[in-house]
Amino acid sequence: MFRAVNGLPRFLYAPVWVVMQLGSGLAIPVIGGVAFVFRRVRLAVGLAVAGGAANVLASVFKSVVRRGRPSALLTHVTVRGGLVTGNGYPSGHTAVAFALATVVALWFGARSRFSRLALAAAAVVGFARLYVGAHFPLDVVGGAALGTICGAIAALVLRRGHSVAG
Repeated sequence: MFRAVNGLPRFLYAPVWVVMQLGSGLAIPVIGGVAFVFRRVRLAVGLAVAGGAANVLASVFKSVVRRGRPSALLTHVTVRGGLVTGNGYPSGHTAVAFALATVVALWFGARSRFSRLALAAAAVVGFARLYVGAHFPLDVVGGAALGTICGAIAALVLRRGHSVAG
C-alpha cells in the first residue's frame, strides 16, 4: 500500500500538501481560532484540547516505539517536500487531523456537512503522509486511532458528544 500511494504522480503534490497542513501543529490554533471568531468558545476549547493532546501524545509514542520512517527503512522512496527524520509511529499529522475532525463530528453530528468535510480532510491528511514518503500505513492508522481517542475524550469532557447532546 505504501508503494502504491507513494508512487502516485507528482501533479498531486500541491493539492495534497495544502490539505496535509490541516494536520500540522499550526492547524490547532487556526481552526480553533475560526471557531472562536464564530463565538463557538466551547468548540474552540475542545479543538485546542484534542489537537494539543494528540500532538503531544504522538511525540510521546514516537519516543517509546522508536520506529523509523520509510526513507530510513526502505530503498526507492519518493520523498516530496523535504526529508522528514526522526521516529515515524504514530503519524502526528494524522493524529492532529483526526482529533480535530472527531471534535467537529461530535459537535455538529456525524451527518452534518462540516463533519463529513472534516473527516474526509483527516483521511486525506493520512493519505498525504504516505504520498510524501513520511509514514507507513500503520503509522497513519495509529495516528488516526490516537486522534480519534483524543477527540472523543475532549468532546466527552465538554459534554458535547453527539450521543450526549442528543
